[in-house]
Amino acid sequence: MKSIVVILGSFWVLLAHGQCTISWVGNTFGDNPHHVGNGARSMWVSPGGIVYTASLWDENGRNIGVYQQGRVLGAMGGTKQSQGSAIGGDSTWLFTAQQAPNAGSIGRYNRSTGVRDLLFPASTGTGDAIAGIAVFDGKVYVSDAAGGCIRVFSIKGDPLGQWPVFKPGALAVDSSGHVWVACYDRGLILEYDSTGRPGVTIRMGGHSHPSALYVDNVRRQLLAGDEGPDMNIKIYGDLEGIPVLVSTFGVRGGYLDTSTGIRGQTGDKRFTRIRGIARDGQSHLYVLNNPWGGSWDLGRNGATDIHCYDSSGNLRWTLQALNFEGNAAADPGSDNAATDGGSHGIDLYSGNVLYHFSGTGGGDYKANTIDPFKYPRDVRIRIGQRSRGEHFGQLACMGGHRILVASGQNPDDFYTYYFNPATDGYIAIPGDTIAPHVRNGFQLDSAGNIWLGREGVILLLPLRVLQPAANLSGDRQSLLLRRPPSCRSTASAIFPPATGWYLQGAAATGPVSATASKCTTAGWPVTGYPIPLSPLPGAPPNRWR
Repeated sequence: MKSIVVILGSFWVLLAHGQCTISWVGNTFGDNPHHVGNGARSMWVSPGGIVYTASLWDENGRNIGVYQQGRVLGAMGGTKQSQGSAIGGDSTWLFTAQQAPNAGSIGRYNRSTGVRDLLFPASTGTGDAIAGIAVFDGKVYVSDAAGGCIRVFSIKGDPLGQWPVFKPGALAVDSSGHVWVACYDRGLILEYDSTGRPGVTIRMGGHSHPSALYVDNVRRQLLAGDEGPDMNIKIYGDLEGIPVLVSTFGVRGGYLDTSTGIRGQTGDKRFTRIRGIARDGQSHLYVLNNPWGGSWDLGRNGATDIHCYDSSGNLRWTLQALNFEGNAAADPGSDNAATDGGSHGIDLYSGNVLYHFSGTGGGDYKANTIDPFKYPRDVRIRIGQRSRGEHFGQLACMGGHRILVASGQNPDDFYTYYFNPATDGYIAIPGDTIAPHVRNGFQLDSAGNIWLGREGVILLLPLRVLQPAANLSGDRQSLLLRRPPSCRSTASAIFPPATGWYLQGAAATGPVSATASKCTTAGWPVTGYPIPLSPLPGAPPNRWR
């Protein structure tokens, strides 16, 4: 039989009985040397079809990923040289926005050696201050979003000029030297000549947000990724005159469209956040998706999902990677092994992405469970959220109804979500917040109850279903249960085996081993309690199933 795996960063935990084989889900490739890089946020493709992506962080050294024909070629930038917000190149060089301690600078890399051989300042801002890079005819054009201007440099980093643009974003330069600038917030694409003289303005309309640009000089077309509700690629013609929309590429509504799939379903032409567009010399089209989900830590914002299409628009290959710190909880409601040998596979839920394991290792994206338009206050896309992003998932399934709990790394808060397939498909609908400072000892059990180890006690938050067909996040009331042994001050994990509940923790003076009555030698104590637990005097009565 095949194993079922739960992903935790780049580690795989086997959950199977009897003979099995080990597989994986969440990355196109299952070994470190060939892993698809973490959290790609911008992309440039050479005429020969070599794909370069930039991210903010990759602890396995693929800060800049290099790919071709659906394979991994190499890497640049170590763990964290690039900021990830912008990348561009020519036949010799690759240029990317840099992060601290070189924030606001451009790094130049030799494409043959992969070595960064030059740094030059391009903005006084930090973070994503540099929002776009385009290279043409020996010049490097830079969107300085923090400084409100387009800056022009030689490939040696010498300043050549600049002109003002309010909040410039993605950039593209056509064969006539005209510069096209995306203005994300305003839904505009502005044209300038090489000296900064204004030309035409493309008003995308319809709540569009241009997030990526590419000029196809063979077809004389401008391709714009739309991160608004359409979530597709707009294609404009007549670039020498007044540009007009001539076609689109991708399903209108992207992964949220319900006419060609289930709401939230990702896949062929069902785009999420489009962060990069390019064509190679054979007219293959490349699209970088960045699934919704993340907060202020842009190294954990979204994930990598690269699509390559042929000249007829047929999907050729994908490259995918989950966020580098997260997990995925298996959905027992999707396991059909008892009736069909498991041929239908199993779904696994992270905090923001739904994966589907069908027996062969791979990226296996099935859905992005966030709808930023219907639920704009979803904490999983709140940049000001104090956690690094809610990429960890726990799941309970009761009679076909699912509850997802999402959290971040070393979380203080946990967030519940429920599902209503009839109205929202795969989208996780925001529910409760379990806070504050619930860092150690949290477990969602198979019936949707929540167990907490907090301040020396075990707390039970039972699920009381008010609307069984809809909101299964429930109405919770905390019950105070038995105190752990006196030698322990903090519960660090709660495990739900079939015969009882177990509490793991540490004493105030350091890690110790313990039975239910006393502490003994150094180590991590595990204490067993029978079901049901007895409440402390004065606590509300238990509500057992």
